[in-house]
Amino acid sequence: MSSKPDISVIVTVYNQAFPSVILTLDSIVRQKNVDFEIVIADDCSRHDYAAELEEYFSAQSFDGYTYVRHDTNYKTVGNLLHALDHCRGRYVKEIGTGDALFDEHVLHDIVRFCNDRGVEIGFGSMRQYSNEGESLAVGEYNAPKNAHSYESESHKELFRHQLSLADWIPAPAQFYTTQRYKQLLDRLYNEFGARYCEDFTATIALEEQSIPYLDRPLVWYEFGVGISTTGGKESVRRLYRDHESFYQTELKLHPNSSFYKSALRAFKLRKFIAVDTPFYSFFQNRLANQYQKEQDGNVVANDMLLSCLRAKSEAEA
Repeated sequence: MSSKPDISVIVTVYNQAFPSVILTLDSIVRQKNVDFEIVIADDCSRHDYAAELEEYFSAQSFDGYTYVRHDTNYKTVGNLLHALDHCRGRYVKEIGTGDALFDEHVLHDIVRFCNDRGVEIGFGSMRQYSNEGESLAVGEYNAPKNAHSYESESHKELFRHQLSLADWIPAPAQFYTTQRYKQLLDRLYNEFGARYCEDFTATIALEEQSIPYLDRPLVWYEFGVGISTTGGKESVRRLYRDHESFYQTELKLHPNSSFYKSALRAFKLRKFIAVDTPFYSFFQNRLANQYQKEQDGNVVANDMLLSCLRAKSEAEA
């Protein structure tokens, strides 16, 4: 680990079973034709993963990792922000436990894309999977719905689109220069008060600059396990508190703008329907279905996903 890697991969961990951590790590250590490091950011989990991580990486003959175990629960945004202090790569990609890099060339393609185009921040597409018992389902996850427009439309118009329709760039699809990511996360945490919605990192950047689209899948996203898809009412309330803080801060920054006022009103209506009415489940499912497409033959589980699932199963045995 003497020379600086091209890219750092932050793996966020919070109380997940270690086989799920292995699934994610397996997808990273298989990366080819790129110098990378892994930073495991443990947000004060009940269990210390140090011994298991040492055993796993020893078996992989891989020493390019750092385990950062916080003694305070900083929440998702704070966890990432603190992890960045340990990242040495020029670029950075975050990934949550249970998710997997799409194939063996993801990190290489991100670095090449950034170098070729002078990119500070970009994003790609995602594929989703769910695995219950012996049942594996895969499909597209089309967020944002207008991804290709990021190559042609004004960033200011795309920013307005995001705020008006809540059509965000998902955090698992994003990548950055490490310096720019730290600047944006610090602002998101301290100025906007966000604790869980790291998706907004790209949104506050989009207000100021273009975000190019790398037209290829970057991540297998484990659908149905995260705070936004399976959390109870209190989990969802925490997310909506982040959203409200985001919209309120934007309005404070632009107090005379009718657009920000109307965007906040539209958000409050969505929040009321989702959190304070009996239509909560219907509303959440409707939002999810805007982005999901069930397997129709166009998306299949590739070798990366299958091998990572096998590694998880072996660890569970």
